Amino acid sequence: MQADRTLTVDLAQVQDPNGLPANFRYQWRHRGRMIEHAHHPTYTPDGYYAQDPISVTVTFTDLDGYPESVTSPAVTRTGSG
Repeated sequence: MQADRTLTVDLAQVQDPNGLPANFRYQWRHRGRMIEHAHHPTYTPDGYYAQDPISVTVTFTDLDGYPESVTSPAVTRTGSG
């Protein structure tokens, strides 16, 4: 995940020995709590969330049918805007 005006999931960091699917689900988090309606691979924090740490949880079912999830370290947006 990159921290600038828009946060973007870097799927190159997601690995699974059983293989990765074509589809992933995303949930952006503020201080560990879900941000309502933030379910896309990019997120632009503003207002209440603009200067606070944000993380994302990526969930998927691997190619052997096992449910998986990975949560990024929290980052703080940098830059102005």
